[in-house]
Amino acid sequence: MRIIYRIARLDLARLFYSPVAWLLLVIFCLQSGLRFIAELEDVESYEIAGQSLSDLSKLVFSGNSGVWNYVKRNLYLYIPLLTMGLISKETGSGSIKLLYSSPVRFRQIVLGKFSAMVIYISFLMAVLVILTIAGGVAIKTLDYAYVLTGVLGLFLLCCTYAAIGLFISSLTSYQIVAAIGTLAVLSFFNLVGGYGQTVPVLKDILFWLSISGRAGGFIDGLINSQDLFYLLLVIGLFLALTVIKLSTEKKVYSRTAKTGIYSGLVALFVGLIYLVSIPSLTVYKDLTATKKNTLTLNSQEVVSKMEGPVKITSYVNLLDPYAFTGSPKAQNADKKRTNMYTRFLPHIEYSYVYFYDSVPNSWPISTNKGLPLEEIAEKMAKSYKVDFEEVLSPEAIKKQVDLTTEDNHFVRVVEHNDRKAFIRFYKDVKFQASENEITPALKTLLTDMVKVGFLTGNGERSPFSKADNGYDRATTATRLNREALISKGFAFQEVTLSDPGDLPEDLDILVVSDPKGPLPETVLNNLKSYIDNGGNMLLACEPDSYTYVQYLLDYLGITVVPGTLQQQHKDFDNDFILARVHVSALNMHKGFNQVIVDTKVSFPNALALGFDAFGTFDANPVVVASPEETWRMVEHPEAGHQQDSVTPEAPLPVMVALTRNVHEQEQRIVVSGDADFMSNLEYNRDNVKVGNSRMIHPLFGWLAQNEFPVDTSRPPLKDTKYALTESGFSLFRIIFNIVLPVLVLIAGTFLLIMRKRK
Repeated sequence: MRIIYRIARLDLARLFYSPVAWLLLVIFCLQSGLRFIAELEDVESYEIAGQSLSDLSKLVFSGNSGVWNYVKRNLYLYIPLLTMGLISKETGSGSIKLLYSSPVRFRQIVLGKFSAMVIYISFLMAVLVILTIAGGVAIKTLDYAYVLTGVLGLFLLCCTYAAIGLFISSLTSYQIVAAIGTLAVLSFFNLVGGYGQTVPVLKDILFWLSISGRAGGFIDGLINSQDLFYLLLVIGLFLALTVIKLSTEKKVYSRTAKTGIYSGLVALFVGLIYLVSIPSLTVYKDLTATKKNTLTLNSQEVVSKMEGPVKITSYVNLLDPYAFTGSPKAQNADKKRTNMYTRFLPHIEYSYVYFYDSVPNSWPISTNKGLPLEEIAEKMAKSYKVDFEEVLSPEAIKKQVDLTTEDNHFVRVVEHNDRKAFIRFYKDVKFQASENEITPALKTLLTDMVKVGFLTGNGERSPFSKADNGYDRATTATRLNREALISKGFAFQEVTLSDPGDLPEDLDILVVSDPKGPLPETVLNNLKSYIDNGGNMLLACEPDSYTYVQYLLDYLGITVVPGTLQQQHKDFDNDFILARVHVSALNMHKGFNQVIVDTKVSFPNALALGFDAFGTFDANPVVVASPEETWRMVEHPEAGHQQDSVTPEAPLPVMVALTRNVHEQEQRIVVSGDADFMSNLEYNRDNVKVGNSRMIHPLFGWLAQNEFPVDTSRPPLKDTKYALTESGFSLFRIIFNIVLPVLVLIAGTFLLIMRKRK
């Protein structure tokens, strides 16, 4: 150990007595500081512009343009200049012969020189630690564990590069050759993950060889044993190769013996890598404050119940605008998106099926207008490097799976125990399905989807209608809205209840929304029987048509308060009601908390409802209109339609929740004095801030006995406040763009001058 220390000390002194080491340290300080200030400048501009700030730890340090990823992309450029002379200088000067003749062991030489590099790398990492501390000053409640995990990953990556550079340095007596060779090898390991991804034999091997990608998990705040041991084993491999290289120089070995030694070492390395890469043996540690790299507890509970194989088949329509994400080149990156699930389901089977068929809004079809689909598909197959002989025709794909309900879009089908579920893509910035959509799909493989029936036949609102007053956006929009209930474990159908005894026994929720005519007696009787049997229901009324469901309202103990609700607005009619979710709704579903604090919900042309506190049902208000902002306009037909303005003394309910026990289960019914609250128009309203879209999930979740949607919410982020003043930012700019690099430059210059004088 003492010999290793002495060699490390000697090489470290030699390193710092050269201008190259100091120059690289100055450049590293300057580049890292410039990127850090640039990221803070972006945060400051967002705050000045009034944009909400969130996840600042990621934005500044770990985002795609963050400091750590910037450093990772450039780190391999520093190492060749540092390692080029570690052994090649000894070989070129002839001093290596003195080491050969000394009692020093080769492993001590290699470990000593590598230790010197590790100490120098620690100085580079110290710069990043200083930036982390500065980030804690600029960002209130910085996620230190998350950020420092990235520093650890960069440290290991840099040590890996140093071990490779040390080995390359042992192969030649020319320092320039060693530097160029190291740069070439490190460039290969940095870029190899993106090459050969269209060649089946090579794509997994090359993707696996990417060293820089192994630091990505650390930068994201996740330590996993696969990446950790991979980097450590690569370090060990190249240090061992260096020891063997020096040993074979001192003692003559035959070519066969050398080949056997090197082959055996590489085989041992591959075997160990395979062992630590077994998914079931992989250990994870998520160091982010919200555990964002780990499934939420509810998702973990779902996957823990999945016994047996899970298969995910991606059906890639080559004519779909987003087919590129399922192309052979993107498959490895595509699979990584489900890493959170493979941690708990390590034996997921992946497969990709390519086909072509007509699909809405397809740019390949529109840009090749007039060509047959087969010719267009053949062109796209060539573009994506897909063997067209393996691409299924429209007729062939229909025999394998029915994708007509998905408009033949690119989808994934997840299978488990003979059950299937769709995982979709969405026309938004994220595009890919997230935990919020994947976990409900997995849960439907374990339990039935919530079946929701919409009464039809009398002009009622439809879950499939894209009209302004339709419900498509909230319920069945498969691509336009990832928050639609169809992606959260709900299935929709229309029912008529027109035949005697036609009871929807297989329904979990029945929706009766705004019939435009009197309901037939048979339908009313079936609805009454459904209620008597304990069925859950949503009943939505409108002021001009509520009389058509008056029978149901009376049966449920709901009364309509006389008069039309009014509110004073600058830009809207007075019958546009902005109401609030009542605090009692929190007892129904915690999701109501998203809209209960500072957001109103819109109820255009709404009825005020009353309920019998001593009736068959227990009743609680869900949404109420404020008495300070709302009044009732009561019309008196007997007095020539004279109208009186009545100010209420208490909040007026516009949505009421009813409960009672039937057959040892709680029956849940919601009555709304407005049918537009979940319409496409109100769901997408952007001319006033409303929370209608955020109210749908907890409302239907309560009606579904809280089985769906699956709650995958996380604790709120705390790193949302930027703390620097304008003068503070200017001071940071001076420190990290000028002072710190200059101090390092002065220290290096002083040391070199003192060394020259000695």
